Amino acid sequence: LKPEGQIELSRNLQIATAAIDATGMCLFIAFAILDQPETFQALIDVINKIKANPEYTKCGMVLYHNGIVRESSRAGEPVKSLKVHVNYPGIEKLIEEQKNRDGIVDIILEIYDEKELFPGDDVMVLAVAGDIRPNVKAVLSDTLEAIKTELTSKDEILLD
Repeated sequence: LKPEGQIELSRNLQIATAAIDATGMCLFIAFAILDQPETFQALIDVINKIKANPEYTKCGMVLYHNGIVRESSRAGEPVKSLKVHVNYPGIEKLIEEQKNRDGIVDIILEIYDEKELFPGDDVMVLAVAGDIRPNVKAVLSDTLEAIKTELTSKDEILLD
């Protein structure tokens, strides 16, 4: 790297990191957001959907999960692509049940299914808005676990 432009680059990365951190999202999504404009737009869309809820002022926090295609499988093998399959009736039932738990104002879910996804692509964005940390954390955890273990499946295509 040359010295020219490093101050501006550093400042812009600090701003982007602070913006992502303020959403409650994992900072590792910074790479996807900075490299893929559609990922940034998906995050903005989910935030705006949550804020459009008429009961948003009852919220004390919003937690987000952003699932991303990893470059390697859990076994460490290189991944070429991924395809997700979703049980939508089960998802709808789960979200309605979770929305009825104490303190929950809204749950927004976007899953990018039935298309070939590549390392760095978003798989899903899940947002849970509610009153206090214990309620929101529990619902995010329970909802995510049910989606991953009971209501979706994936085909992982490995590199040859």
